[in-house]
Amino acid sequence: MNEQTSQASTVESGQDQQILGFVASTEGATVVVVSPDGTLRELKMGDPIHEGDILQVTDGSHISISFADGSVRELNSGDSFVVGLDSYQQLAAIESAEEEENPEFQDLLATLAAGEDIAEDQEATAAGAEDGTSGTGDEIGQGLQFSLLGGEVTPTAGIDPDYVPPPL
Repeated sequence: MNEQTSQASTVESGQDQQILGFVASTEGATVVVVSPDGTLRELKMGDPIHEGDILQVTDGSHISISFADGSVRELNSGDSFVVGLDSYQQLAAIESAEEEENPEFQDLLATLAAGEDIAEDQEATAAGAEDGTSGTGDEIGQGLQFSLLGGEVTPTAGIDPDYVPPPL
């Protein structure tokens, strides 16, 4: 009876929060969600994901969440994810940035596909001398030099060279 009561309160508390997505698929072991009120529930395919939920994916499992805008977030074994409007908006921004095409990059790919050299169009690197010349490659320049100034010394102060430690 107590289990039925806790499940009903979870559903009621979940209805007060905004639904941001649904579980698209689960594979493997258990995927647990911690609601903002602290209740735990196991996720199954089709379950709603509410704002403030913390998803915890246990070992050997995988989950796909389908958000309201059609984007999908996949979580693997050991991952956790806090579902909130801010994380949902950040995820949407990341996915839209990934989908944007970089025209400069596309031009470089087209140039490479045509078999042309792209090095001519690129900025010069910062390597080499100021005048644009480079050395032979075997110069170190003004490096650090070490020199031995004294003779070899064997320390003997406070040490008994004939001391034999006792066996362990």
